[in-house]
Amino acid sequence: MRARELMEQARSGQPLDDSHFGKARVTDERFEVSEEVMVGKSVRVPMSMVARIETVAEKMGSDWSKTVRRWIEEGLARDEGTEQDPAAELASAVARLHTAAERAQQLLGQRQGRAA
Repeated sequence: MRARELMEQARSGQPLDDSHFGKARVTDERFEVSEEVMVGKSVRVPMSMVARIETVAEKMGSDWSKTVRRWIEEGLARDEGTEQDPAAELASAVARLHTAAERAQQLLGQRQGRAA
């Protein structure tokens, strides 16, 4: 659910729909931890900016988080006077392609469902 819809629900006093988060599950499966541990940090931005970021991310076939991470990486490289690490740039491009492929697959599934 988009941030704007959640905000409207919260303001109106409606219970928030968290069904899109999926179900929690317990597992004993092993998992790999990458060298780049992702850390969540809160950033306050106006709702109008959130909407703009969501629009840009959607047009790029990405999501809010990946789009903002890419902008931060590009800004850091620019402000530090360094070129972006080619491996990081490639990883970012691959992530955008993966997101675009997932969206295309979802859209294809929706179209096939309507045609059936």
